[in-house]
Amino acid sequence: MLDPNSPFCLPEGKIITAAKVMSRAFQQEPFTVYTLPDSQDRIEKNPYIFEFMLRYGTLFGEVYTTSHNMEGIAIWLPYWEAEMKAKKIRKAGFNSFYEKMGDEYFKRLEICESHKVLLHKRHTADFSHWYLSSIGVDPIHQGKGYASKLLKPKLAQCEEQNIPCYLETHDVENIPIYQHLGFDLVEEDITPHTNLRIFAMLRK
Repeated sequence: MLDPNSPFCLPEGKIITAAKVMSRAFQQEPFTVYTLPDSQDRIEKNPYIFEFMLRYGTLFGEVYTTSHNMEGIAIWLPYWEAEMKAKKIRKAGFNSFYEKMGDEYFKRLEICESHKVLLHKRHTADFSHWYLSSIGVDPIHQGKGYASKLLKPKLAQCEEQNIPCYLETHDVENIPIYQHLGFDLVEEDITPHTNLRIFAMLRK
């Protein structure tokens, strides 16, 4: 585990607050817009998505925030937890999450997630690695270096241990940020049956 002072490990009691930060960060992100196309629906339901993701990350991975003010949050998963299994997602509150989101959301989500899993396996099947499941910075704090502050300690730890890191992004504007942090773009694709671009990135 990283030093909890740099960055801070997210306390379980702060998950709901952190979910609101992540929700604001992802309101206009292409993946979120595809899975929740109605803007009002997105405002209401996006926090539920990140509450579930943060609970899963807290239980089975590592979740960090920049400070007690939670300017940004990152969810890291060891590679064996990236493809979520039924027993573990139930422990993270999936049943309640499903009831809040509804069938239409999960139909759209399944299209995207199945393709993400294929890309992930294609580029990382032969080695252990850490998966950057999600990172978000509150819009009022974007452009101030918080994403780098949040990621660099974990990346340094992985580099010291000679462990690669992998991520996907749907936002082309994120690519230079990740490249600056040492990630290489290994594939660009379109999610089948959608116009959603996806970029797979790997840091060896």
